[in-house]
Amino acid sequence: MRFTFLRHISYAFALLMAGGGAVAAPEGGDVVLGRGSIDSQGGNTQITQSSDKLAVDWDSFSIADGERVEFSQPEAMSVVMNRDFSGSVSQIMGDLVANGQVFLLNPAGVVVGNTGMVDTGGLLLSDMTVSLEDFRDDAFTLSASRRGGVVNRGDIRTGQGGLQVIAASVDNQGGIRSSGGDIGLTVGDEAVVSLGSSGRLGVKVRAPLSREPETLSALINNTGDIVASGSDVHLTASYLANLDVSAINNDGLVNAIAVNGNGGRIFLTDRPVNIPREREQLGENVLADLDEEVDGTQAGEASAMGRVPRLDDLVADCNPEDQSVQDCRREDAIKHYLGRLLINGRLPPQ
Repeated sequence: MRFTFLRHISYAFALLMAGGGAVAAPEGGDVVLGRGSIDSQGGNTQITQSSDKLAVDWDSFSIADGERVEFSQPEAMSVVMNRDFSGSVSQIMGDLVANGQVFLLNPAGVVVGNTGMVDTGGLLLSDMTVSLEDFRDDAFTLSASRRGGVVNRGDIRTGQGGLQVIAASVDNQGGIRSSGGDIGLTVGDEAVVSLGSSGRLGVKVRAPLSREPETLSALINNTGDIVASGSDVHLTASYLANLDVSAINNDGLVNAIAVNGNGGRIFLTDRPVNIPREREQLGENVLADLDEEVDGTQAGEASAMGRVPRLDDLVADCNPEDQSVQDCRREDAIKHYLGRLLINGRLPPQ
C-alpha cells in the first residue's frame, strides 16, 4: 500500500546521526540485572543469557561493518535490555542476531546503517531509557530529556515479538519485515511498554512530544519498505498541537498481510494534543493516557493521513432485529469483500 501525505523531508538528520566517529564493537558491557555472560573475540561479540530478563549497561554499543553481535537466549520470549551510556549514537553497521527479544536504548539516538542487518525474535529501538527497577516489571515507562531519534537504512527482520521504535523522530529508509509480530513506529515524549504473554510488545503513549526535532520535517518518515505478515502496522505521532511539525510522511511501501485471519491492518494516527491554557501558564508537564480509540485530546480535525479507520468504523455491524436477515447477509458480504481489500494492502481504484 503506497500513500503520500507530505513531500518535504530533510535527510540531514539521518546524515548527521550516521556521520559520527569510527564505529567499533560494543565496549564495556556490564550485566546489571539477571544472569548472563559476554564474550568478545575480534569482531564477534557473544552474549549468553541464562535468565528470562537480562540488562546490560554498555560504555558504547555499536557494530561496525563486518562485525557480529549475537544474543543466545533461553527462549523466544526472553528479553535483554541494552543501555548505551556513551553519549554518542549507537550505529549498527554490522549484524545483530538473537533468538529472543532485544531492546537497545540510547538517548543520543540509534542508526541502523545501510550495511546493517538485524534478525531477532523481537526488537525495541528507542532514544529513551528506563530504570532497572521499572524494567523488572512486565510494563515499564520509557522517558528521556536529550533525544536523538532513530534511523533505519538497513535490513530489519523480526519474529513474533515484532518491532517497536519509540523516539522523538523515526526515519525508515531501509527494509522492515516482521513475521507474526506487530510493527510500530511511535513518536511521543513518554511511553508505556508492556510485554504480553504471547511475547508481543504493546506500546501506549503517555505524554506527547513537546519539542520540535531540529532537522527532521516529519516526525515519522518512511521511504523504505515496511511489511508485516500475520500482524499489524501502527504509525503513531503524538505531539503538542502548538508545534510546527508534520506528522507522517510516507513515500515508501507499507503492507500488512493477514495470515489465518490474524493481522492485516494498518493504523495511521496523527494525534495533536491541546494543552489547557491554565496548565500551559503554570508550565505543567502534560501526561495523558492516549488511547487510539479516544480522540478527546486531539486539536481540531485530524490531517488527511489521520488514523486509518477500522473496518467496523466504515461499515457498522448489521442487527437482524432492525433489518431482514437477507439484508444483513448482503451487508456482511460487502464488509467481507472490503476487509479482503484492506488486508491485502489495496484499496479499490478511485
